[in-house]
Amino acid sequence: MKNERTLQMMKDYVELHRQGLSIAEIARRYHLSTRTIYTRLQEIADAAGVPRESLLDAPDKGKNHFGCTPKPVAPVDISKFHARCEHITTELTALQEEVSKSIEELEIMGQLLNEEEEQ
Repeated sequence: MKNERTLQMMKDYVELHRQGLSIAEIARRYHLSTRTIYTRLQEIADAAGVPRESLLDAPDKGKNHFGCTPKPVAPVDISKFHARCEHITTELTALQEEVSKSIEELEIMGQLLNEEEEQ
C-alpha cells in the first residue's frame, strides 16, 4: 500500500507537469528520488492505459498555447496612440468622401449615357 504523500504526488503529477515542472522538480517537491517518480509514472500510465512516455512529454516552458514564445511588447505612449488614431480617422473620412463623390459622378455619367442611348 502506498503512503499518502506518494498517492498525492500521483494525483497531482499531471497538474504539476502542465505547470512545467520536471521529473527532478516533482521528486524534490515530494522528497522522493527521480527513480521513484518514474516508477509511479509507470503506475499512472498503466492505470490510464497510455505509455509512460506520453506522461514524460514536457510542455515547453515559456511558450504559449500556440507553441511559440511571446515577444516582449514595447511600451505604448497613449497620447501618441490617440493622436495617430485621430489622424487615421481623419484620413479615412476624407477617403470615404472621395469615394462617395466618385460614386455620385459615376451615377451621373451613367444617367447621361442612358439618356444619350434613349435619344
